[in-house]
Amino acid sequence: KYVFYLFACLAAVISLIISMVAFYLLGDRAVTPKTILLLSIIIGYSLSTMWRVVYSRILTISRLTTKVIIVGFDEQTKELVTMIANSPEKGYHVVAIFDPSRTIKNSDVPTGIEVYSSLAAIRPAITTHKAQLVVTAPSHKENPDIVRELYELLFWPVRLTDFSSLYENSFSFRMRSYIWTRRNI
Repeated sequence: KYVFYLFACLAAVISLIISMVAFYLLGDRAVTPKTILLLSIIIGYSLSTMWRVVYSRILTISRLTTKVIIVGFDEQTKELVTMIANSPEKGYHVVAIFDPSRTIKNSDVPTGIEVYSSLAAIRPAITTHKAQLVVTAPSHKENPDIVRELYELLFWPVRLTDFSSLYENSFSFRMRSYIWTRRNI
């Protein structure tokens, strides 16, 4: 979380150095903004940083987040849960994971996420957690029991998507290329 502040300070220092070089070494000696240059950088970067903090807080308000239920669990699902937990500004919050194969360990899931083993509990879980999105893990989307349960959810007020669509729509190109590289190399 503090990486942003580190980069903001680093950008301010680099901006100050470049400005000093431009004004004092390359520019006209008659124009030497000492106090104004320093105050402009301090005020400008302070306002930008405060705006970023306020904007991030607004995006992570629980009313604005999409509550997600993930059906199926594997290594990619574990990575997705970790990425969503580390990126609250994306607007997603995982509330439950359905693991019909019972492969999940307590250390694999962050606190606050309920783990279900029976697919029969998916509709009550959607109601209980007020979930808006159900995501299917790639290793489980061919499972006929899961397909049947998801088909019955088509008429519920919940969106259905698969793992790759959530990745493509929510995370950067860097993450997609990382996944492609891991799969193909």
